[in-house]
Amino acid sequence: MPIASINSLVLPDGGPWLRDHAIPEGSRERDYDDRYDFHTLAYDVVSLPQFRAVCLICPRLFNLEKLLRAGRFTSEHGRHRILKIHRLRRYDEIWLWAPRTPRRLTFTQGDLEITCAVTPQNRDIFRGLRAATTLSKNNDLEWIRDWVTWHVRMHGLEGMLVYDNGSDRYGVEDLDAMLGGIPGLQAHRVVSAPHRFGPHGHAPHAFRSNFLQPALLNLARVRFLSRAGVVLQADIAELFVSDGEDTVFDAATRSPFGYALFEGTWRYAPEVAGPRPSFRDHVQCDPSSSRPETKYCICPRRPFGVIHWEAHGVVKGFMKKKFIRPDIRYLHCAQIATHWKSGRGLQTRERLVNDPETEAKLDSVFPRRIRQGAASAIKAAASAPDR
Repeated sequence: MPIASINSLVLPDGGPWLRDHAIPEGSRERDYDDRYDFHTLAYDVVSLPQFRAVCLICPRLFNLEKLLRAGRFTSEHGRHRILKIHRLRRYDEIWLWAPRTPRRLTFTQGDLEITCAVTPQNRDIFRGLRAATTLSKNNDLEWIRDWVTWHVRMHGLEGMLVYDNGSDRYGVEDLDAMLGGIPGLQAHRVVSAPHRFGPHGHAPHAFRSNFLQPALLNLARVRFLSRAGVVLQADIAELFVSDGEDTVFDAATRSPFGYALFEGTWRYAPEVAGPRPSFRDHVQCDPSSSRPETKYCICPRRPFGVIHWEAHGVVKGFMKKKFIRPDIRYLHCAQIATHWKSGRGLQTRERLVNDPETEAKLDSVFPRRIRQGAASAIKAAASAPDR
């Protein structure tokens, strides 16, 4: 399949317009400005002919909304007025009136003029499929392959949408080729999205500058997944397991609202697994550790499917607990991450114990060669005489 791209509207460097900071100066990390997105007006500009509209998926606009309202959007069909600006927690949507589908969109304000192609929807790629979407940067191709393979075999995954956030350890063509070789995967699409992910801040503003992930998730909803049968939103480090017969996709499709939430639990690889652990190495747990945030599965054509999607769910408050499936959870594998050397989870080493249930589930999909080697090393170290 061809690699997809996003068509962005970006302010020129050195111009007078910059996005205001999302968090106060005292809550910014040292490299905050180097990682903050000052210039992007819209990540993608998508034609929605069924609504006679064009949708701009944007980072939070803040002061740039004033610029957009003062300017003009035009195409070969004339001017396109703003119908609505949806202001969300970490991204915004601009809807323009477009009774005829434009090929290119131009924004002008004073001496400023920027233009981009208008992206058609690609809704039929995943029509009716059990699909998943994720955002990835420099994750090992083996990790991504194993993640997809697990969910194909354990949950019947059929379609995979991956946003690549500017990986430089391999090309998007390599990622595309790898996905195309996974048995059981009926459709996939790789989308190149090299924009800045955004810096973290200090609490309570930790994630306010991370515009890209929620924006791309809703771009997936608008552009690719609105005709999918059911969609799992998850990260590459998360393996979903079920204690019964229902899969994550069954949990959502059998819900009256087409929506199901899942809680997670951390899993760790032993130190002897080497410098680059795999999923099959994550057989240890910390009984006292806290739970990660919830993840979810959703049917795009059911009641909640049209709500703006977020990383950890679409329903908040006291209603959230009503959608949690206690028989399905995910294993958050701590060392499956490009920043795993930062020591995530290693402070709990002294509390880690082996989890036979997790080991048995991993055995059902992944070969045991690496874990057997790790187990042998542990056993040998334990039986060695004291010196």
